[in-house]
Amino acid sequence: MPNRLVLALLPLALVALAGCAKSPRDQLQGKWRGEGIAKVHGSQQQHAEGWARGLSLEFKGGTVIVGLPAESPRQGTFTVGKIQGSEVDVTFKRHGGTEDKSRMRFEKNGKVTWMLDGAEIKLAKLDG
Repeated sequence: MPNRLVLALLPLALVALAGCAKSPRDQLQGKWRGEGIAKVHGSQQQHAEGWARGLSLEFKGGTVIVGLPAESPRQGTFTVGKIQGSEVDVTFKRHGGTEDKSRMRFEKNGKVTWMLDGAEIKLAKLDG
């Protein structure tokens, strides 16, 4: 009888555990710093690498602060859209009302790849 009870409760326990997993929006929360860039033309690689390493993103609730090298930080909101496996569509909304759509991929090493205009910007989380 106890084995039947365990077998009956196992699916409920698995569903409860799966429900504890962080959503992509929750996984993005915190501070991120650029580590590098891939998929740019060879002649632009050095300049793009420096730009990527100076990039920072900070997600707080539904707000994002984007720090770009040699520019003042920009603040706006973001939404998470379609999720396909480890990739998620992210829409950044600027104060003026314009939107920038991109895609992010969660890597197994806890990092994120931000796919933007054909380039792939590698990001590492600065805080837990």
